[in-house]
Amino acid sequence: MTEPIAVDTGRLRLIGRELSDQTRAVLLPVWDQLNQLEIPDDPNAATAEGSDVAAGMAACLTAVTEEVRRAAVELQELGDSLVRSAQGYEESDREAHRLTREIVTERADVPVPHTDPSRWKL
Repeated sequence: MTEPIAVDTGRLRLIGRELSDQTRAVLLPVWDQLNQLEIPDDPNAATAEGSDVAAGMAACLTAVTEEVRRAAVELQELGDSLVRSAQGYEESDREAHRLTREIVTERADVPVPHTDPSRWKL
């Protein structure tokens, strides 16, 4: 038989909320600042074909901004999943307790066989 798994649902919920909160506090402001940056066009881009530094920087900035946004979304989803997991564990525990109570109640109504000491084989 496997050992029961004990889950500290309060701590799991706390970690999930903290992860979501920290993501909002740290990554979203970074994303916002990156998203507001504008790189001016390179005035020499037309004279030197293939060396548009501004366009290259703008492409890199866009890529980094998108990665920060995706990371923030994934971390918030992870935090939300941890909170939902804690809720799922709590619901499972409640259901297990309910089923256990039902079984105990049903068994309490069933007569126990061979409780008459005169029928015991010694």
